Amino acid sequence: MKKFNLSRKARWVLMVVLVIIVFAIASFFQKRSKDLHAWPTPLITGECIGATPENLDLISHLEAKELLASNKAQSPQLTQAYRHYLINGYSQEFVVPYAAARAQELAPIHDKLTALLDQKPGFDATEYGAVPFTEVSLLLMEYQLLKNIQVAGQLETHPTPEYQREAMSLWLKPLHYMHTSLRGTGVFGRGLAAEIARTFSAEVRMGAEKHAFTYDQVKEFNSKVRKYLYAPDSLEQAIRDDYKAFSGAAMAMYDQMSGAPANEIYGGKRIGGVTGLYVKMLGGSPTETQKHLDGVFSCLIVNARKPYTPTSILEGLPAWCHGIESGPYTVDPIGEAIMTAYLSQVRTVSAIVCHYETELRATMLSFAINAYRHANGAYPASLHELVAEGLLEKDDLVDPFSLNRSTELQYLLDNNGASWRIYSVGVDQKDNGGVLPILNADSKNQAELERSDLVYQSGERERRIKASQRP
Repeated sequence: MKKFNLSRKARWVLMVVLVIIVFAIASFFQKRSKDLHAWPTPLITGECIGATPENLDLISHLEAKELLASNKAQSPQLTQAYRHYLINGYSQEFVVPYAAARAQELAPIHDKLTALLDQKPGFDATEYGAVPFTEVSLLLMEYQLLKNIQVAGQLETHPTPEYQREAMSLWLKPLHYMHTSLRGTGVFGRGLAAEIARTFSAEVRMGAEKHAFTYDQVKEFNSKVRKYLYAPDSLEQAIRDDYKAFSGAAMAMYDQMSGAPANEIYGGKRIGGVTGLYVKMLGGSPTETQKHLDGVFSCLIVNARKPYTPTSILEGLPAWCHGIESGPYTVDPIGEAIMTAYLSQVRTVSAIVCHYETELRATMLSFAINAYRHANGAYPASLHELVAEGLLEKDDLVDPFSLNRSTELQYLLDNNGASWRIYSVGVDQKDNGGVLPILNADSKNQAELERSDLVYQSGERERRIKASQRP
């Protein structure tokens, strides 16, 4: 019988492969041993984590689906007109007619949605998640913005008290609907709220700068904005809403793996084949995944009650939750995948809530500053002069990003008093002098944005036009 011999090179290759296999198996079990202790213990358990206000009837995913089905996409001409508006402002010939046409297209869905929101104040994301609901909310806000463009065009040609009152009424409507249409949308809703507030703030700043609103009008407007200073619902409730949505998603995945019919809500076959086998081999189970979700979400809920700092929302959570290490996939691949994706968003969500509030405060301050200039011929030397005039309250000056909310928004006069700036210390809670990023034509560098102060200033429309003309 012929003896089988491996060449020397083949023996070396085989040895290397065996060493790699042994090393991989040892590494896996070392990782698994670590992962067994990587999930935090629940601080709050069961239904308490996903608690919602009692007897709250919310809009279902089927009702939202019906609304989305009736939506029409914007025409290229309207998109072009909207971009022109963002940079150059109102154009009676170019922008306003297209805004009227798009508002007419959206009127049926707007009427259905507002009628529904009058009955049901928000969305039930328990089984569906937040994304489709934020899309419905965006449609509502798009309609409000289009109406703002229309009334601003009227205000340009007829700067009368009648159109001033109409402009203020329309400016306030998005805030009213944010506190209903974003209920139940979780973390996605916080981001959307900040974005809508930013658009609202810019609208009011640029509109109030040009037109002479009276002190009484400003006082009335600011008293109404004051009711909406804090983000719709709370950060804590937003995380509770997400807990319900993600718990439902995890259970649907396990149902599919067990051979149950694919859940239409979650888009059909999400887990199966090799992935499903992998999960089962590692011992993933609905009970363990739910316990792990309870652990992380309950910590987030407790942290949401703390004053904002750049790291407050993740305090007490293990390193993998901060993105420093890989997640504990070897004991719960489904839970790890869900929480890793979610936590990458949650790291900024508490800052988003403060951003929302800062935008509203900047709106109130800028409205008061411009009214003071129209009445007195010059900008105030200090924001406290506006408090003395009754246009603002002292609490309106608080910087939401400051440590323990202990300092005020900063106010500067530039160009020998011809222009002004308001700024917050921003996400990093450090005063950088109110220079970046808006004075650098709206930097798109995310790291720079997070290091920068939040700046609001007079003449913003003129700066946008100038920036758009750069080569």
